[in-house]
Amino acid sequence: MNINTLVRLVSAAVFSSLFTTPVLAAVVAPGASAFLPGTSLSGTPALNGSVVYANSLAYDLDPSIAFFVGHGEVTNQVIRSNLADSLVFALQLLGPINITADDVLIDSISLNGYAGWQTDIHYRSDAAGDRGPTFVERSADGDNLLLTFGFPLFLGNLTLETHEESFPIEILTNADAYDTNGRATIRGRTVAGNAPLQVSIGGLAVPTAVPLPTSFSLFLAGIGVLLGLTRNQQKP
Repeated sequence: MNINTLVRLVSAAVFSSLFTTPVLAAVVAPGASAFLPGTSLSGTPALNGSVVYANSLAYDLDPSIAFFVGHGEVTNQVIRSNLADSLVFALQLLGPINITADDVLIDSISLNGYAGWQTDIHYRSDAAGDRGPTFVERSADGDNLLLTFGFPLFLGNLTLETHEESFPIEILTNADAYDTNGRATIRGRTVAGNAPLQVSIGGLAVPTAVPLPTSFSLFLAGIGVLLGLTRNQQKP
């Protein structure tokens, strides 16, 4: 193989790889992945809107230990987008405390409850926080979103050390309703001991289908009864 042929083959391989690597943040389809460069309200105005639901969920990365390890809160908001008129699901890791003998790193957070919904995933670098996730992977069934911090959140084990919070993570969907049946799983590790830490939190707001009005449900039930009676009357 001459050098010109080799150069062409290598160039073709590199060019092809550009279209098989994860894309920058956009709509992430089931089974796909994307890099998350961060955005702002001016850069992604569809994230702006009015808050229709908000709560805060406490976590301990290792609840079996008497002292807190990576204690903090997950704030959870549902926002009605002014531009898209659909729902944005926002969350943020806040208020970290670490009073153990080792520093803690938070590597990822995974979210369950997105099967069947469009997900346009970002983190807000124009809001309060220290760093956002750099990568997202969506499961083949679309239900799970795994957000990985390429540069983990650092929780120093002394009061005056750094305790990093995440930027807000915001997921623009095509949903018009929500419930609180979602789940978040936070994974981390200790620095010196490299011991894995994990906690799963329920009660997270996630997309859901708009329920049919009771009157419409009764109407459909009545139609079903009438059809059944009609069939019975037509029988010999």
